[in-house]
Amino acid sequence: MQISQDRETSDLQLRSALTIDRNLRGAYGIGLDAELLRTFAAASMESQEIAYQELDRLIRDRLGLDEFQQAHLFYPGFPEEVMEKNDVELYLNAIIYYGARYGADIMGFASVMQEYGMMQKEPTERTPLTETLNREMKYVGVGYDSDFHALMDGYIHGNALSASARTDVLRYAASWTARFLNSMSRPFASKENEALCTAWLHDSGLDFVAYENHLCKDATDILRVISVISCTNGARNGRTYRDANNIRMAANPEKLLTPKSFEVRLTKKDQRFIKELMDRCPGLYRDMWREEKYWKRVMRNIDARKGPDRVVQAFDHLASGKHLDEHGQKLDSQAAMFLQAKEALHDGSGSARMAAFARNNPGYFLQRCLYVLSMAPDIEKQAVYDMAYDAAQNVGPAAALKAENAVRMRGMAGPRIIRNHSRALVPARVQNAVQLPEEEREELAGAIHTGLLHRLESAREMHQVYIDSALDGIRVPQRQDTKASKNASVSTGSLIPGVHGANLGAAGISWKTPCLDLDLHAYPVAMRKDGSIECGTEVGYRNLREAWGVHSGDFTEGDPYRDGKGAQEIVMFDKDILKQHGYDYLIFSLHGYNASLANDDSIRAIIMEREGTLDTAYSGNYRDERPSFCGELIEAKAFTEAFQISATNKDVTMFAYDVSRDGFIWLDEPSLILPEPRYQSYESMDDCAKALVHALQSPEPTMGQLFHAYAEAQRATIVTDMTKADAVFTYQPVDREEEGIREDASLVNSLETQKIYAEYCECGVSAGDDKGEHDRKDRVTDELEL
Repeated sequence: MQISQDRETSDLQLRSALTIDRNLRGAYGIGLDAELLRTFAAASMESQEIAYQELDRLIRDRLGLDEFQQAHLFYPGFPEEVMEKNDVELYLNAIIYYGARYGADIMGFASVMQEYGMMQKEPTERTPLTETLNREMKYVGVGYDSDFHALMDGYIHGNALSASARTDVLRYAASWTARFLNSMSRPFASKENEALCTAWLHDSGLDFVAYENHLCKDATDILRVISVISCTNGARNGRTYRDANNIRMAANPEKLLTPKSFEVRLTKKDQRFIKELMDRCPGLYRDMWREEKYWKRVMRNIDARKGPDRVVQAFDHLASGKHLDEHGQKLDSQAAMFLQAKEALHDGSGSARMAAFARNNPGYFLQRCLYVLSMAPDIEKQAVYDMAYDAAQNVGPAAALKAENAVRMRGMAGPRIIRNHSRALVPARVQNAVQLPEEEREELAGAIHTGLLHRLESAREMHQVYIDSALDGIRVPQRQDTKASKNASVSTGSLIPGVHGANLGAAGISWKTPCLDLDLHAYPVAMRKDGSIECGTEVGYRNLREAWGVHSGDFTEGDPYRDGKGAQEIVMFDKDILKQHGYDYLIFSLHGYNASLANDDSIRAIIMEREGTLDTAYSGNYRDERPSFCGELIEAKAFTEAFQISATNKDVTMFAYDVSRDGFIWLDEPSLILPEPRYQSYESMDDCAKALVHALQSPEPTMGQLFHAYAEAQRATIVTDMTKADAVFTYQPVDREEEGIREDASLVNSLETQKIYAEYCECGVSAGDDKGEHDRKDRVTDELEL
């Protein structure tokens, strides 16, 4: 923008800048921060107009508003049009549409139905935006070079990259190579990002950078590097897709899928690089046996008889079936070492062996501490408490809180839903559950908590802390390379608070892929005191309306009118009616009818709220409200990765509306069995209900719990006025100057997941250490084995 030198127009320029700020706040819930507002006010009117138009375009593009508002609904007059039609009309419309889709001319179906009055010819006119809801503000400000580099650094060292972010990172590495190389000394949160960066360094002839920064410290990381380099040489690892010429291409080669699909193509230069990485891997022998099938494929496609002596010997042991390390000692897995320590404790040989195991494997021990305590003799129980205290000081704060929560939750009444070793959700076998007296559970949990506080005493000093109450429902960021929810903007099980006073909810999907058929379902459930569930009648393509909600209609592809605008399926529901019918939750599930969605870039999840009731929903147009989820739209890559929809697994439980707490619980769970209206015991519970119960029972700590632990360790005072705090933790971004927050105060919001993960969840824990994780073969991904 050009800064005006004419002081006589300053008042007009200021009013123009304030008007721009007001328009952005009303339209998108996004305001100019104080510095950017002053920049606008100092610019000429013409410059302000140009900058405003560009800023408006960028915001609409980022939020997907144009795409969202232009996408078609089956019934353009939704929800009024669906509510006014009788059942015969609805079924007749569906029959005609399906017949056109699968037999007749699909281009003519809409014109025929509109010509005979079966549906509206045009959507209801969009009404202007109104500020009827007290929406939280987000802020945009002046950007500097440091902001750009911080953004890219967050991509590199954050969770697994989406396709677009991966491209941005590789361009950044090529354009700002020096800064990129300097960032390699920091630990990676994602093993997949580390593999991508290591492969890029090799392709650029910068192998020494990978060596100096000790990248890829275990052999499984090296497998990912092999996969990426092989794809550069023409292999097709990771997920595959067909390009415009119907040629099969590779995508996400850093993801290890199955050994059968793992293709190795390495030049002699590549082989030398891989062998050097292997020679620098401290746990090479053990790691190779952990992923035996992958490494045997590598062995057949690499000259295993040449290279460093240690690498040649490792391949020789693999070929001959010798489970030995480089010193000829027998290799034992963590599970085997734990079994030996457990047997020594059980046989009365003392706790020394278990204590040594806990020191070397604190995360693994914490995941089994309740079991260890249950079989320890009374004389050794204090020793187990001491082990838990020490272990809590040597894992990430989030992992310690998770262990503490799991121990305390073991006293909950009723059966539990757990995740087994195959990642499926199943009812826990009550007869095998570890049960301890309440006083022993509390003492064990107290030991873990005390150890955590002792560790956090050395964290950043705090005196007065403000913690937003909404953070009590937001789960901490989780290691994305060990979770199903790759790239999701929030963690599984988080409760996203609803808008106060907004009685109408609308949730669904928007997509643009031709020939891709998605089906949206929503069904209410009531929780009984014994833990069982009563399911109500679903709303979906077979049944477009119930007393509590209405479906917008079923499209069988993402571009039904061949105009590139896309399609939507949405369910609108009335919160008060759900409550009156005694329902506790409304679960949303999605079915991918006919294709894999692994490489679709046009799918967006939609969650909206507004004032009104279902009977009067059409008096104002809800589609003009800003579609958002935790402050931002779920990006397409996050949607496909998080929900794991594929040709073999087409059903997913997306999220559930919590009636009593007025918020949306992010579930992010593959489903195999669609629900039916009936009573469900724990044994007969369908996958959607299991996903909900599992999220409610999850021991994963919330951000509120994590930040309260830091405050407790620092003996800080919790304040309700953020202007008095020297540490401020908020749900949504806030403007420091507008809110009156001290300049020297730390300010963190829940959307800064990379920062929270690195600085608060891990707090200096190396990604390669056993600080809450354990061997892949023994891992239960998000259920503590207690």
